[in-house]
Amino acid sequence: MDRKVVAVFAGLLALLFAAFAAVFVLYLQERLNDETPTAHRTSDCSRPSCIHAAHRILSTLDPTVDPCTDFFLFACGGWLREHPLPPDRLFFSRHLDGVREDVDQELLDLLKPESRVRGDFPPFQKLREFHQMCLSAGDIKHDEQIAHTLLRILNEAGGFRGPEGWDDSGFDLTQHLGGLLKRHSGSFLDVTVDVDIRNATRFALHVVPPNQKAVISSHSRAETQEVIENQQTNPDVQALFRLALDDATGHEEQGQGPKKVKKRPRSLNSTVLHNFLQESVTAMQASEVLEVLEILGLYVPSEGPAPLEPRPPFPRPGPGPGKTNLSSLLASARDDFHRALVLLNAVKQASPSEKEQKMGARELETFQHILTVSQLSHRHPFIDWKRLLAMLLGREADPGEEVFVVAPDYLDKLADILDQADNRTIHNALTMGFLRDTLMELVAFPPHGDKDRFCLEATKMTLSVPLASLFLYAQKAGDLREIRRKVKELWDSVKSTYMDALGSNPSLDADVKDFHLSRVQGIAEFFVTADFFFEDPVIAAFADSFSMNRTNFLESVSESYRDQRREYYALLNNTPNAIQTAWAFRTPPYVVNAFYGLDFNNIVLPFAFLKKPNFFTDAPHYMLFGSMGHTLAHEVTHMFDRRGFASSCISHIFRHHFGLPAPQAQNHSPIRVDSAVKADISARCTGNKLLSSGKRVNTWPKKTREYFEGVDFCLASSYQELFADFYLMVANDSFIAQYDAKFAALENLADVMGMRVALKAYQNWQKSHPLEPGLPGVPYSNEQILLIRNAQANCGHLDGAGYALVLEVDEHTPHPQRVNGQMRLLEEFADAFKCSPRSPMNPHPKCPLL
Repeated sequence: MDRKVVAVFAGLLALLFAAFAAVFVLYLQERLNDETPTAHRTSDCSRPSCIHAAHRILSTLDPTVDPCTDFFLFACGGWLREHPLPPDRLFFSRHLDGVREDVDQELLDLLKPESRVRGDFPPFQKLREFHQMCLSAGDIKHDEQIAHTLLRILNEAGGFRGPEGWDDSGFDLTQHLGGLLKRHSGSFLDVTVDVDIRNATRFALHVVPPNQKAVISSHSRAETQEVIENQQTNPDVQALFRLALDDATGHEEQGQGPKKVKKRPRSLNSTVLHNFLQESVTAMQASEVLEVLEILGLYVPSEGPAPLEPRPPFPRPGPGPGKTNLSSLLASARDDFHRALVLLNAVKQASPSEKEQKMGARELETFQHILTVSQLSHRHPFIDWKRLLAMLLGREADPGEEVFVVAPDYLDKLADILDQADNRTIHNALTMGFLRDTLMELVAFPPHGDKDRFCLEATKMTLSVPLASLFLYAQKAGDLREIRRKVKELWDSVKSTYMDALGSNPSLDADVKDFHLSRVQGIAEFFVTADFFFEDPVIAAFADSFSMNRTNFLESVSESYRDQRREYYALLNNTPNAIQTAWAFRTPPYVVNAFYGLDFNNIVLPFAFLKKPNFFTDAPHYMLFGSMGHTLAHEVTHMFDRRGFASSCISHIFRHHFGLPAPQAQNHSPIRVDSAVKADISARCTGNKLLSSGKRVNTWPKKTREYFEGVDFCLASSYQELFADFYLMVANDSFIAQYDAKFAALENLADVMGMRVALKAYQNWQKSHPLEPGLPGVPYSNEQILLIRNAQANCGHLDGAGYALVLEVDEHTPHPQRVNGQMRLLEEFADAFKCSPRSPMNPHPKCPLL
């Protein structure tokens, strides 16, 4: 071929290649520009809040990870790499745990005697004096006063009884149980007071399973966090756990020579791990109780101090509501005290787990757990309920008064357990439970605990409202007003977007839509704090209700428990106050949390949850909608899930069809409704009707039923995929991660729907505002930053044991799967990060949400 022709041909190819390369570069640049702020804005934000946000985002994420493969690792990988999990922790969350620690430290500083925040105000003086008294209190091993006081309190509560002088015919279970309930001890069961879900103008009695946990260490803290913190920080528990895992995952293989241990790979699931850890803690508590009783001179070990065993010393009673092997366990116990511990352990094993109680709470609104006092006495006659309630309430109980009975099957199991024990063992077990669950933490500070932390929690428990007031007085009034204004602005946008999405959803029946729209429209906004925290007479009244013995910490707290119980049961004579119920009893302003209240239809965001770095009032709105905007949307979605719909529906029907007053009116009369009417209301509100044949049918309108069923199935399937072939590594072995999609269903729905609403609310806000500047040095679009900001709120470490705990006690999906689970179901996420179809973070189809 002619060289000139070849040269021309080569030149043409070069031109074509150059043209193709230029087009490809333009394509890449266009795509990159779509992913970077420079294509959409002319400058970056230079405010301190923006510089701070940019630093946090860039130092937290890992840009080497593909966000379409694992968004959690992309958003959190940098922080995970630079901040490994401490060796003494099973779990740690970067965001909220950090804010909680900051708030607690601020409270501790305010409680120091040298603090100048209203130092002359008597309620705050009392706060600081009580906290100092707690810090200086000794323990039972080194302070005789504590031993004498404890022995007196135990004897006043019934004491421990030996065979000498015991009159079996004189034992009165109801009398002994009632006396201990008045002292804040419910080791067999508890009788509590809460707002009636059907009528928020009155309180109602609730009979609940025993709360066999320390009082102070679980106060003002999420249950999950309390369980994890108490169990993960004790090295002895860690050692027990790891020893047990080696034993539980292997079996001895017989043969010549030394015995071999053959592993059973992946033979146990996370539920087994969690249960073992709980039982290990129970065994340790028993050992500590016996040690205290020995110091008091009540217990003499027959064979010397028993060594701490790697397995619980008290076997689990057999399953089922029938007779168990408890009788033989009691007979084989070495002495009276061990028999009492065996009985307490049997009660604990029979009571529903935290997970079971949370799942059961979703059914509470269906009336199947509501009995009159007469019905309660007839069905569970092992307790004289009328006399027990009279002891607690200081008045005769109306036979027709209704009582919410949580987990009624537990009462049947309890009756069976008590039937197998002698009366003296029952008496001693109740006293032992009082010591273990109510008094132990006051006399024997945990050797691995933090006394500063404990005394802060004790102050929260006894003087919660004055402490919250002190916390708020330390802030600038202008800052509180600005935070409230900004949150209100976000809420108005989220609320409007939510109502638009709900109203335009073609999959919902019209009546269901109208009902929900009216509920959203009427939500009460409880943001930052309440005015009564700044009213001196109110704070003084709360402080005066605590009678402090200035020379005896144990006496002070013990008496405060009795005072609190008296005030607690007196609530039945009052009309619930939505403001005080939310702020004084449920979520004081120093709590780092947010919630939606079904009973009062209110959304609560306390000040501590809105502190920096969780919330900056002058941050760009894409940051605000990605954080607090999503929180608001998440919480309001709980009104839309199955539990929220059922509760709201029942309350609505009772109010409008039975002539009940509005929440502000006065009404203490018992609600009397025919059982057939109850069943009809339950079917209408839950979509679950029980036929005479025993079969259950769905009674919701077809469109609504199909919508909820479709959402439930899609969410469960999508999240379950994230746990397929997912194993936990603990003690150098692997275990199946037991994920319960049904348990996490309501929180997953709130996460996904809340994120979609927050994104749409930001897009709507953008339409009427100038384009916001980006964050300095952050090469992502505003919408991408919104999604990253949301994910980074969930950065956290979990080791294998931590996973086992969280999966069993927390209805929220663990952080890695929680972040990826919600993002992969959003078309907006796939569009923002240009995720290809079928990539891990862009599965199809998506769930049919709002």
